[in-house]
Amino acid sequence: MSDIEKRVFLMESLPEEIGIAFFALFCSGWSSRAHLSADGSGIRVAVRVDSPFGGVDDSIVVATYDGAWKFDDEASGLVSSDGEVTPREAAAVVDHVFRHIPAWLVPEVGTECSHEFVDLHDRPLDEGDPVIDAMGEQFEPVATTMFRMLMAGWDATLSLDSDYGCASISALVPGDLDDEFRRIVDEAFGTELRSIRFRWLLQDGKWSADPAQTGSVRDGVIEAIGFDELLDAVAFAGANCAMEPTPLSGRWHSAGATTPSSHVPVSVLEAEDPSPSVVADRLRRIGEWAVSHGFSGPLEPSPGDVARYIDRERESRAGYYVLQFTDGQCYVGESIDIPERLKQHRTRFQDIDGVWVRTDSTATRSILGKRHLRLHEKELIHAAQNAGLLARNINEMATMIGVSKYLDDLVPSDEQRQWLEAPDLLNSKDGSERPVFSEDRLARMEDRFRYFRTRVDAAQIERIIGHYLKRCVPFPARTEHHCWAISCLTAPGKRQGRISCLTIAMTETMRFSHQRVTDDSKDIRTVWREKRTWGPAW
Repeated sequence: MSDIEKRVFLMESLPEEIGIAFFALFCSGWSSRAHLSADGSGIRVAVRVDSPFGGVDDSIVVATYDGAWKFDDEASGLVSSDGEVTPREAAAVVDHVFRHIPAWLVPEVGTECSHEFVDLHDRPLDEGDPVIDAMGEQFEPVATTMFRMLMAGWDATLSLDSDYGCASISALVPGDLDDEFRRIVDEAFGTELRSIRFRWLLQDGKWSADPAQTGSVRDGVIEAIGFDELLDAVAFAGANCAMEPTPLSGRWHSAGATTPSSHVPVSVLEAEDPSPSVVADRLRRIGEWAVSHGFSGPLEPSPGDVARYIDRERESRAGYYVLQFTDGQCYVGESIDIPERLKQHRTRFQDIDGVWVRTDSTATRSILGKRHLRLHEKELIHAAQNAGLLARNINEMATMIGVSKYLDDLVPSDEQRQWLEAPDLLNSKDGSERPVFSEDRLARMEDRFRYFRTRVDAAQIERIIGHYLKRCVPFPARTEHHCWAISCLTAPGKRQGRISCLTIAMTETMRFSHQRVTDDSKDIRTVWREKRTWGPAW
């Protein structure tokens, strides 16, 4: 499984006491049903076990996640024959089940027991009891598989047959996966995965896999698939609601990859009127950083003064500059002609307090010279962020600062703050409709979009973008077009270069392109680059 497809499931962070309760129910020998779901309040996990004995109530244990895992003692309890739940704490529910363990499943008792069930409720589940340990070891392959199904968000049912000594798990593919992704799963594993089944046989006191009866189920017929491959399919096609939201929210990164360290604010920079001492401290840090990176200054923010300084030093007018502002913020830039570029900045910024300059004689007015400047500018912008400077740049910024042009009109400030706490969870609860575009506007891109859909990897690209939007972009349906857009679809007939680009607030954030591998295979691969990590401010 590739890094892009690797899943981090929410239940991997399940507290030990909840995990032990679920695992114990799966090991109890009672038929069980497991279900994971999401609603407006968070995540809900329910495990119901059905009593194999008449007159003994069924049981259910429920746990919820709303930022932290906990048992739902109001929903957990004993289930009567008419479906009514008598609330009990989870520990009491497990205690009830372990008073009625099928005797044929307990290794120390076996078929010699004269009763249908064995009372094991007074034996500790987590303190090394030999009977419990032996039972858990025997049932471990079945219970572990059931737990993995639940973790991935598949609706799973565990059934046992004492007459034939067999156990089977039947499961349905999660309902929140779209048809395109299901097709990708089918192609990846070479079969249609809608309903699957695992089966074991009890032989010589051990549960052994039954490979002939394990695989994909279609119209009642089993297409055999290996255990490990089938478990890979389960993880690959995990439910969207089973994904772990909190680490993704904290990392501000769609794939959870390593993000370069940055001291740019990770919370919204509120509108401010900094005190003179704060401004003085910021300007001091700008100066220290500029000097350490080879800049001279600060100079008066006059194009004429800057031009005279450069000419006097007999330097090239090409290079890099840092604008410092009256509030202690800064802007890092590059130009073939710094004085001319400063003229443009003065029409945009009215609060320039000074300018630092670092010329670069290796840059020329050629395309290569401009590329050279931009590459070094990128390094300088990253360095400024890592030094904790408040930069007004847009490109290469982990977090942009300044007043939003559209976001504040679309998303109230209190809702923005809530989104910062759990982006993916808030996005999943947003019911906003996408904006409606005119037929003329859609028609202009129709040919390119149709051509894009002919690509074999089109669905995979759409899925990557979809996951990124769900986890990293505030309320994507509401903010589409105003704050982000998909653009640059490849023109019909073109098979190399850029395929598509996700642009956020005028900045290319994610780009997909062809890359020809320079070896004898002449292979062409689709690659994608996440150009920067989105922070909280737009």
